[in-house]
Amino acid sequence: MNDPDFETYTEGSLRIAVIGEEPDVVEEHVKFEEITFDDLAEDEIDSYNAVFIMEDKLIEASSEQHAETYLNSEIPVFFTSAQSTIPFTEKDLEYSRESWGWEEGVSYISGLYRTEDKNLLTRIGFGLYNEEMSEETLQATFSLVFTKISELQ
Repeated sequence: MNDPDFETYTEGSLRIAVIGEEPDVVEEHVKFEEITFDDLAEDEIDSYNAVFIMEDKLIEASSEQHAETYLNSEIPVFFTSAQSTIPFTEKDLEYSRESWGWEEGVSYISGLYRTEDKNLLTRIGFGLYNEEMSEETLQATFSLVFTKISELQ
């Protein structure tokens, strides 16, 4: 069986805020800048195209104090290695790898974004090709997310 040729993101430059370990991607025109959870509440966060919260920060990300920030964000927020945004937006739930972490058959990156008119919050998920965890499928998934971010601009 031949592996597909995954397309990388080739559109415009993106500036993405990242909480946690920066993802390793091939797109040189996608720039990551490390921020903290405190920075999420600042007005300057809107200067980014999106926020990525990486796997190593998901437990802290599920703290109920952050839920309103994600729900009211003007820019898309993505949670890597999380099958859903629910533990980050529901105040009575906490993220645990056993309950909400990635496993075959579910999204690898889950996100929230507002529609163009800013009235509707949309949840979106991106899975891994053939449910396979590899550098190639991770890169392909990040490229799909970058494409979505670009479409939302």
